[in-house]
Amino acid sequence: MMPGWCRVATAAKYLEVSERTLRKLIARREIPFTRMPSGSIRLQYDQIDQYLKSLQQPVSVRSQEAKKIVDEVCKGLI
Repeated sequence: MMPGWCRVATAAKYLEVSERTLRKLIARREIPFTRMPSGSIRLQYDQIDQYLKSLQQPVSVRSQEAKKIVDEVCKGLI
């Protein structure tokens, strides 16, 4: 995690998305941001990281079972 604030262009690079995509997320208020008195938008790196973590979904039980089956099959091939 990086400390501090960044502009939209820098945040887009950090997120590995286009500025247009990030601006859509901002417009839909899906990602936290702050509008400065000048009208410019700033994002905090720690809030960006929290947003990314919120997108991660836990591995389901079914996925874990599938992984076990694949692992067992692969063991037989080695």
